[in-house]
Parts: sequence; C-alpha cells; structure tokens
Amino acid sequence: MSDPNDTSSQPQDVAPIEPVRAKPAREPIDTTDMAEIARVVVAQAKGGDMKAAEVARKTWRWPQLAVCIDLPPVGDAASLAKAHAAVIAEAAAGALTTRQALDFSTMLEYRRRAVETYEIETKVNELYAAKRKAQGDAR
Repeated sequence: MSDPNDTSSQPQDVAPIEPVRAKPAREPIDTTDMAEIARVVVAQAKGGDMKAAEVARKTWRWPQLAVCIDLPPVGDAASLAKAHAAVIAEAAAGALTTRQALDFSTMLEYRRRAVETYEIETKVNELYAAKRKAQGDAR
C-alpha cells in the first residue's frame, strides 16, 4: 500500500494536495464542499491525473451569456406558434445556437402547458357553474 504523504511521485511544480474533510454520512453536500472537491480535482488534473482531468472535463460548465430575442407575448396557441416560429427563425439566421433555441423552445413548451392547464381549469369551472345553475333551475 502506498504512503499518502509520499510526494515523490508528484511533479515538483505541483503542491501536495490537502485531503478534503469528510462529512458525516447523512450530512448533505453543500456549495462549500463542492468548491473543495473541485479544487482537489483540478489540482490533481494539473498534476497529470488523467481520471481527475476527465472528471473536471465532464463536470465543467462554461458560463453562458444571456440571450435576448424579441418574442410576442404568449397567451394562446396562436401567439405560441408565432413565438416558436420566431425562435426557429433566429436559430436559422445564426442569431441563436441550436442549444439556445432548444432552451427557448423548452420554455415555450412549459408556457404551452401552463396556458393549456389554465384553459382546462377555466372550462371545468364553467361546466361546474353550468351544472350548479341547472340544478338550481330544476328545483
């Protein structure tokens, strides 16, 4: 078994890595813990550990700049279709990446669901009101 304090196998220009403090098993990981873990992984990757480099590569998230496009207000199916067409046109023109267009499309899909749910709720309430009125008229 190798000695964890043996630094002879580490490149000389890389400082020894301090171990990450262990938390009790049931304590949740927080942002401080993730920052410590990221620091250790990056240090190991810089030291030549290819597994650590792969973990860093897979978990790295490039910051994304906010993208603004002009969309019509979405309140019904017709305006939703216009908004979606605008997203597709922006992507086709190269103003949006396909990922950004997908993100906008996802938001529009959630908006469609919200509009649909509102319309269903409104219709159900109208039906209940009509039923109560019919029962009141029948008496």
